[in-house]
Amino acid sequence: MRRFVLALVLLLAVYFVISHFAQLATIQQVFQRADLSLLLVAVCLEICNFTAIALNFRSLYQALGLHENVGRLWLLATASVFVNVVAPSAGVGGMAVFLTDAKRRGHSGAKVIVAGLLFLLFDYLAVLAYLLAGVIVLLRRSRLSGVDISAGILLLAMAILLGTLIWLGLNSVTSLERLLVWVTRNLNRLSHAVLRRPILSEEGAHHFAAEIAEGGQAIRRAPRRLVLPAFFSLLGMTFLVGVFFFVFLAFGLTVSFGTLIAVFSIAYLFLIVAPTPSGVGFVEGIATLLLKSFGFSLESAAIVVAAYRVITFWFPLGVGGISFRALRPGSS
Repeated sequence: MRRFVLALVLLLAVYFVISHFAQLATIQQVFQRADLSLLLVAVCLEICNFTAIALNFRSLYQALGLHENVGRLWLLATASVFVNVVAPSAGVGGMAVFLTDAKRRGHSGAKVIVAGLLFLLFDYLAVLAYLLAGVIVLLRRSRLSGVDISAGILLLAMAILLGTLIWLGLNSVTSLERLLVWVTRNLNRLSHAVLRRPILSEEGAHHFAAEIAEGGQAIRRAPRRLVLPAFFSLLGMTFLVGVFFFVFLAFGLTVSFGTLIAVFSIAYLFLIVAPTPSGVGFVEGIATLLLKSFGFSLESAAIVVAAYRVITFWFPLGVGGISFRALRPGSS
């Protein structure tokens, strides 16, 4: 079964690459026009982002009483990115990578779930911090659109919902159970009207609430341990801003700090809220149009965004595929 799942995921990866071959075909043309040494700096910053994510998970694991080395968490983090892209499942696939590894190495699955939820929460908060700065720039330049506002509100709602879920798990497992059961029943009513069958189990909702409560006990004993994960979330986001900046430099383009933050924050926002894997199509289009509105030619904007996505999307996808393969049963 494990070999079958591995083969299926790799097959999905091949299909994903083939279905997006048109984007890959432009990579060589784009990179021929750039200063490769500066692009290499951008790639190194992306690797630093991987490392910040691994350190983030290690600090969360330690806060929850789990112990794992950074190298292993680096592989898990990049592999989860790979799985989330080739088998989109609202992040469930990426979480499954961590849970499967936790079972194999004797870690508490409940604590790993809490670590994953906290990681998402801090990631959303880091995005919102940069988004606030970006929105201020867009307002001052009269570039803020209703679509941007709606997407930002959606992200804020997601962060509030996730934060509420975690808070209830830490303070009132009964209230959390009631909330999850209420959500489950209403989703099942909706699915019954459309699919003629329920899609969620109320028993599963009770079990999930109990797992979050169990995993959160360590956090309640030492809440200050969450400061370090929050720092690593902001650090990782800062590395990505650095990637964007060096891509501009690689093509001999000058960009102001305000423009850089505004375009980056909106692009990353749609990476999260867009319905496609990692915002494919949405991020490229929105970032290109924003840069054009800030005075860049359409060609320059398209080239910069294409190079940025190669480094922050296609490169991690390739690294994640290697990591996924390295995490097969029997690896250490």
